[in-house]
Amino acid sequence: MPTFEENPMVNAIQVKPVREQIIDLLRTLIYKGVYKPGQELRQELLAQQLGVSRMPVREALLALEAENLVELRPHRGAVVMAIDESFITDYYDMRIMLEGEAAYLACPNLTEEDDHYLNRHLEQETQAFATLDHTSLRKFNADLHRFIWEHSRNQRLIKTMTQYYNMSPSTVYKPVMNQNTYAQNVFSQHNEIITELLRRDADAARDAMRHHIDASKQRTLALYRVRKEEEKGGE
Repeated sequence: MPTFEENPMVNAIQVKPVREQIIDLLRTLIYKGVYKPGQELRQELLAQQLGVSRMPVREALLALEAENLVELRPHRGAVVMAIDESFITDYYDMRIMLEGEAAYLACPNLTEEDDHYLNRHLEQETQAFATLDHTSLRKFNADLHRFIWEHSRNQRLIKTMTQYYNMSPSTVYKPVMNQNTYAQNVFSQHNEIITELLRRDADAARDAMRHHIDASKQRTLALYRVRKEEEKGGE
C-alpha cells in the first residue's frame, strides 16, 4: 500500500470536511491506478496513515462503494473495483441524461439578470481562452455547469449532479492531445450552450449540453485507452 505522506494530495487536504478529503484522495488514487483492482483497503491502516479516526475513513469507503469504486466485504475491508471503459461510459451516459435535462429545465427559469451573468461569463471565458489561461478555463467550466444545475430548480438533480461532477475520472489521465485544441473545443461548446440558453430554446440547449458531455466522454475514453497501452508497454 502506498505511503500517504509521499502523495502531494495529502498536503492539499485543508479545507473540506475530513470525510470529503478522504473521499477525494482515495478516489484519485483508485483512478490513477495506485490502488489496483482487487486490492484491500483496511480501515485501521488508512486511519493510521491519514492520522484520523476510523469513523471518517469508514464513511469515505461507504461513499466510494456507492460510486462503485470499492466493495465492502466482511473480514476483508474494502476491495478496489476495476475501472474500465464500461465504468467511464456509464458515468458519462448518466451525466448526458441529467445535464441535458438540467439545461432544458433551466431555460424557462432564466431572468434578465441571468442573461447578464451568461453574457459576462462568455466574455470572461473568451478572454481566458485568448490567453490560454487553462486554470481560469477550468473554473469557468465548473461555474457554467453549476449555474445550469441550480437554475433547473430541481433540488434532487442539483444534489445528484454536484456528487457526479466531483466523481469525474477525466482529470486523472494525462493529456494525449493538444490542450489548446481541447480548450478550443470546450469553448465552442460552451458558446453554443449559452447561445441556446439566451434564446430560451430548451430543446436546443438540451442537445448542446448532451453534445458537450459526450465530447468529454470520448476524450476520457481516449485518455484511458492510451494509459492502458502505456501500462502494457511497461510490462
